[in-house]
Amino acid sequence: MSYENFKKLLLVGKIYEFKAIEKIAGELEFMSDETNYKQFKYDFKKNGIKYEVKYDGASKKTGNCFIEFSDAKNRASGINSTEADNYIIIAGINETFYNIKADVLKEIIKTCKIRRAKDSTQGYILPVSALASHSNILY
Repeated sequence: MSYENFKKLLLVGKIYEFKAIEKIAGELEFMSDETNYKQFKYDFKKNGIKYEVKYDGASKKTGNCFIEFSDAKNRASGINSTEADNYIIIAGINETFYNIKADVLKEIIKTCKIRRAKDSTQGYILPVSALASHSNILY
């Protein structure tokens, strides 16, 4: 993936991070940005809870979420490198905000299929229905 494409995806991710923050509300203790995203292994922190926010636009068509675990160079990334306590995954036709504990997410993906994305990252294919049954929905 080119740096320009990465910057575009980072911007889309930031938009959904802000939407997630609005749903949780209040001032944050920390939020990552383009200059420090590699330094921190979560997106923001509220009341001591670290959150990772992921938007999966393709889930609107596929009904599945891609939960990354390895980057294009086969280094641990995503779920295998996060320090987040919770994931907020925006997925499905209605772009529902699912709040799921990271340890629960790690358990339910154990039985999921693994796929390689076009950019060579690897991830688990998690049905949105499975995500829904293990998450709290943020309204």
